[in-house]
Amino acid sequence: MDKFVNATRLIGVLDSALARPRVRGNAKSIGGIWCDMAMQYTKSILEKEMSAGGEFRRVVHAHWIEHEADFGESLYCECSSCHDSTGIECKLFCGACGAIMDEQTITVKDY
Repeated sequence: MDKFVNATRLIGVLDSALARPRVRGNAKSIGGIWCDMAMQYTKSILEKEMSAGGEFRRVVHAHWIEHEADFGESLYCECSSCHDSTGIECKLFCGACGAIMDEQTITVKDY
């Protein structure tokens, strides 16, 4: 499953949160001040990255399809995103497409 962050929309959400009315008038708690500073910092990082033509890439989350032989040994692992096959070791990411393997591994019996 691909997951994207819309940086422009996130900046709008941060602006809305920063402009929210205060519960106790204009008084801010220390926690509120730190929260506002964190949101302003996050916003500035996004704006700088966008204005500099920062490279944003899609993040692909996938899982391994582990193929087993009839004797229970693992034959090879197949990426669910690009269907490239690796050796018998299922790693934390696909070496071919870069997908993060954070979903449940599926075992398929090849016999």
